[in-house]
Amino acid sequence: MDPTIVTKHNVEEALDQLKRDLATTMSTDTPHKHIVVAIDLEMTSLRPSYTPSTAHDDAQPRKRHRPWNIDDDTQRRYAAMRQIVQDNAIMQVGICLINFKQPNAPLKPQTYYLFPAPDSNASVTLPANTAHWHAANKFDFNRWVRDGIPYADAAAEARHLEHATAAASGADRRRAEPMSANDAAFVERALSVLRQWAMDPERATGDADADALRLPPCNAFLRKCLYDRLESWALDFPQLSPESELAPDGGGKRLVVRWLSAEQQKQRARAAADERAAAARKASGFRAVWRALCEARVPLVGHNCLFDLLFLFHYLEAPLPPTLSEFKRAISALLPRV
Repeated sequence: MDPTIVTKHNVEEALDQLKRDLATTMSTDTPHKHIVVAIDLEMTSLRPSYTPSTAHDDAQPRKRHRPWNIDDDTQRRYAAMRQIVQDNAIMQVGICLINFKQPNAPLKPQTYYLFPAPDSNASVTLPANTAHWHAANKFDFNRWVRDGIPYADAAAEARHLEHATAAASGADRRRAEPMSANDAAFVERALSVLRQWAMDPERATGDADADALRLPPCNAFLRKCLYDRLESWALDFPQLSPESELAPDGGGKRLVVRWLSAEQQKQRARAAADERAAAARKASGFRAVWRALCEARVPLVGHNCLFDLLFLFHYLEAPLPPTLSEFKRAISALLPRV
């Protein structure tokens, strides 16, 4: 059957489906020994970034990018594979859950397109022969670049969450101050009107739209000056909630300040927290799928899949360790049965 194509636009729905299927198979009446998850990756290449001379003997040091030889020990082969992983990138991940207790149940394969996020410093290099092979197999390059799911390892995911937390507190923002006497006068007049309005006991009606003061239209910089000054009022006026809106009749944008009840403040805070969490999830992208597979502890199967595991670990968990023994311990802790 044709797989479900998963991009950044439907990855959360696909992840929810995968989690539901994993939860069902993990029930007490369906032991793990009857369940496997098949995986298969497509990469930009399985070659080093350049190919040195094939001449080699033990007396001559091996170049950093050299692929392995047939007589290499496992550590030297792992070192060469590790370099290849670092030089290339994941293009697609195929996932399919299989329950041998239900041989007639329909399969639900998923094909995830992966591409680095727009703000990533990653480089993507695609050899011509790889591009031709993918094109011959109907790979959608436009979908890959335009709609590919971003991905992150554990450290990057933690940074995304930290950034979201800092954004909520305003800790990473630089405060804006008026640049001219006219700007300063505009800000002071607006704040004076706002303070009088906020201290008026007859101002509140219980209607979130009616309980609002609309300040004169101004440019984005002055709106930021006002917004930053209002943040310093939070202890005295926690009910104030500023936001931008379009003024009528093409007058540009203006700041509207609403007076929120305690319950409205809680609702607004929950909505803002949900929005920040969604942004952090979006930035981490496919790592959420990887975490779901690791947490399920279901056996993974694949054909000749050492490279698949190396790519998954390096780009979704942590940089590959220098030795094979370290990698085996790390991957076994995440995926005990492969």
